[in-house]
Amino acid sequence: TARDSLYTGRGVFLTLRLAIRAIDGWERNEPEKHHAEVLRWFTLAAEQGHVLAQYNLGEALLGAAFTDSGGRPMLTNQQALSGAVQWWERAAAQGHAEAAYSLAGLYERGEGLPKDQTAAVRLQTAAADQGHASAQCALGWRYAKGDGVARDALEAQRLFSLAAANGHPDAIVALEQ
Repeated sequence: TARDSLYTGRGVFLTLRLAIRAIDGWERNEPEKHHAEVLRWFTLAAEQGHVLAQYNLGEALLGAAFTDSGGRPMLTNQQALSGAVQWWERAAAQGHAEAAYSLAGLYERGEGLPKDQTAAVRLQTAAADQGHASAQCALGWRYAKGDGVARDALEAQRLFSLAAANGHPDAIVALEQ
């Protein structure tokens, strides 16, 4: 719309601020009246290349039960999952660790994507290399068990130590075993 192009022209940060304001309204009162606005503003910011908007749009599409005013879902599960994958792939390509970790989980489970342990390991490694504690811990378990990678107790220990240093409770437990 003309209004959307006006905000797009003003820059991604204004668009993102409007998305955040829509979320505030969504959380405070009558979420069914605000979900479409949240999606619209995050989509505008995501299309402009804003990595946090891309990640959050994927989260919103996948995790939220968006319904119309009649209580009917706006998207099928497959539409939501396809949208989440699309935006997380863009965010991960820009180095967003949580997007990479989220995509790794989808590849690992074969949820919305073909099951692909190689892709899961690659994405977990990318996230772990950026200090993502959950990715470090998950990758540590992979190396400890030889799941999708060659079994390597030293690498598992290194990854658990990194994750524990980042405060991951499961990594702390793994180091105590």
